[in-house]
Amino acid sequence: MCGHREVTAGQRVYAFAQAPDGSVWSATENGLVHWDKGVTRLYRQADGLPTNRLRSLAFDRAGTLWIGTSGGGLVSFAAGRFQILNPANGFPHPQVRAVLADPDGSIWASTAGGGLAHVNQGRITTYTVADGLPTDQLTSLTLDAQGSLWIGTWGAGISRM
Repeated sequence: MCGHREVTAGQRVYAFAQAPDGSVWSATENGLVHWDKGVTRLYRQADGLPTNRLRSLAFDRAGTLWIGTSGGGLVSFAAGRFQILNPANGFPHPQVRAVLADPDGSIWASTAGGGLAHVNQGRITTYTVADGLPTDQLTSLTLDAQGSLWIGTWGAGISRM
């Protein structure tokens, strides 16, 4: 068994995602960790992340890594560059709890107070209580075989779109 406590600084690890090339990424409270062919790299705010507190990860069909953060919004990472979506540029909330890659190439993100965000070809659509969600406090996401989006909430059960 091999430990990597030094990379995570002993902090919480919230998510893993495997890249199309087989390497492994991890969202931690200490930044974004990448393991590739025996080499470990830690990405932090100094590298372009809006915060070191990361919650969720997903790769879209183009191989872009999407990162849900605690306080920094939704972040994409491709070609060595971070791009940040946050309330200043139209994203609904800085707290992202779950990120889900849709097979159509778009991204879904659940937030802790801003509802559900759908990012498709650079356009952000937000769904909230006003659109029929039982709460804007969302926790988890999955797609079923029929393409329905299942949404876990904080205290208001499950919703399906």
